[in-house]
Amino acid sequence: MCGILGYYHIDHQPVERSRPEIETLRDMMRNRGPDASGYLEGARKDWVLAHRRLAIIDLSERGHQPMTTPDGNLHLSYNGEIYNFQTLRDDLAKRGVVFRSTSDTEVILHLYREYGTSCFKMLEGMFAIILVDEAKRCCVMARDPVGKKPLYYALLGRTLVMASDPGVISRDRDYRKEVSIDGLYSVLAMGGVRAPHSLFRGIYKLEPGSYIVADENFSAPATPSRYFEFALKPRSELLDDEETAIRTLDHLLDRAVEKRMLSDVPFGVFLSGGIDSALIVHYMSRHTDRVNTISVDMSDSADSLREGAAALAVAKRYGTNHHSIDLNTAEYIRILDEVVLPNSTPGMTESVLLAKLSELARATGVIVIETGEGADELFMGYNGYLTYLENGLRRMRQLERASALLPLCARLARMFSPDTHKTRLAYWTDSFDAAANKTIIRDFLYEPFLNYQAERIIARKYGARPHHNKYRQLNAAIRSHVSHPEQYSPAALSVLWNVSFRWAELLVMRCDIFTMTSGVEGRAPMLDVDVMNFAFGLSDRMKERPGAPKYILRELVRRHISAEHADRRKTGFGGGGNNILNAEVRSYLASRLDASPSYRRDPLLPKESLADEFQLFTLASLHVWLDGWM
Repeated sequence: MCGILGYYHIDHQPVERSRPEIETLRDMMRNRGPDASGYLEGARKDWVLAHRRLAIIDLSERGHQPMTTPDGNLHLSYNGEIYNFQTLRDDLAKRGVVFRSTSDTEVILHLYREYGTSCFKMLEGMFAIILVDEAKRCCVMARDPVGKKPLYYALLGRTLVMASDPGVISRDRDYRKEVSIDGLYSVLAMGGVRAPHSLFRGIYKLEPGSYIVADENFSAPATPSRYFEFALKPRSELLDDEETAIRTLDHLLDRAVEKRMLSDVPFGVFLSGGIDSALIVHYMSRHTDRVNTISVDMSDSADSLREGAAALAVAKRYGTNHHSIDLNTAEYIRILDEVVLPNSTPGMTESVLLAKLSELARATGVIVIETGEGADELFMGYNGYLTYLENGLRRMRQLERASALLPLCARLARMFSPDTHKTRLAYWTDSFDAAANKTIIRDFLYEPFLNYQAERIIARKYGARPHHNKYRQLNAAIRSHVSHPEQYSPAALSVLWNVSFRWAELLVMRCDIFTMTSGVEGRAPMLDVDVMNFAFGLSDRMKERPGAPKYILRELVRRHISAEHADRRKTGFGGGGNNILNAEVRSYLASRLDASPSYRRDPLLPKESLADEFQLFTLASLHVWLDGWM
């Protein structure tokens, strides 16, 4: 895992940036690559690649980046890991390719030379790629199917600038600082920004599972080419045989965890008290007797919300090298203040826990970590999740029957609905909005402000409206994968939305950013493509039953670990957001607003009007971002 930065002049003129300028921007990502740095430019300086390296595979200098093919035509800077690179390497060797290193980076270079952009669908792993093809006079950007590795770009004049971090691009001398209305709306309404937008106007994010070829006709935002499609199945083809489902998933998870153990540095697991990370420990223990486990316990929480004891029980069962630390409120606030809030991409309440876990992992020498990210959405892990989806769908269909009255009802409801509080009228207004947009499915697990509230905030502050509200975004995301959504279950449609937004822009984005703050690489076996495709083909009852969310995963825990652990009540990471945002943290967030120049000058909202702690966290995050990046 690394930090990458690229400059490419569309008209093949010299990039008008000095090497020190570019290296200064590159080194803003030192935390992403603490082990080495690299710089490479074209003969005419019409392109530049700069790199910060976190060495995971082939720790020698032969694995350093940027990397070039022997003929000098292809140049690569890449962030990520390719788990099947050894198989691909063997295939290439049979075709006569001679390798100079044992790194996966070199495999990507030669694979592209052999297959062009078709090579991306051959890669199993996580990646963000910047590749300069001098023979074809173009620059190629690519991102993995789930979006585990971020890649941003901006066209500044005729110079294309690309980086792992949008904040790096925003510091380029030709970037004109301005807030993206679409990005701001998304943070207010959904907690994160869906590609292709970012919070920075004119800085775009490459969508997961896609690539862009930048040549002399390039403009931004560019329409990406999708190279990957998930294997979604209609209701009539879903697997409903429990024994077959459990046996198959057992094999796939074992394989996913083993693949992610590929490393030349120490690896381990972020172990909570839940079932996902416990399963990862189980599968990892099948393949090694040197499992490292890293845990954090919220020491100021009620005993029922603490997970330290349950995590320790799993660690003892498997004899892991266990490291645990208590996180009190004062330490939570320190990390929030020093690490999370200053970031160029606003985090979530749980981001602090990831940052602390990564800090502990690095201190104990563990550089690669497997996490349980994605399992809750893939296997219906939130209690009542399926019922929530079905009830939301039913309400929208009922409202749509009165379609002639919907616009009038929506306008009237908006006139009398509150700015921030989520009253019954506010939720009815939101339902009218959803129905008026013919929303395919209601699936917004985290929404600090309702749709109309976010639009109202932006209209008052900027006199503008977002181009696409969250309902249109959801519809577009789902219809980009399936042409007849009615043929699929609510759970399947939910996963398509999670692929497009929640995983890429909230969960794995959070994991990427806040593990990298300590130079640690996070890997998510639950979001292995084979595991995901299998989950897409499961019936709803394999995922959730009354009182048993994540049913199939719980059954695996029951068989492999214990019935007691399988039946543990879900508490959420750190005991959940309500637990994390206690009175002391809320007081700190309020004080940050009071000290914020942008808030004192022109607040998005007065903090006294806020309805809950999640709105407070969002408002404080945005104003700290405005202060630091605008």
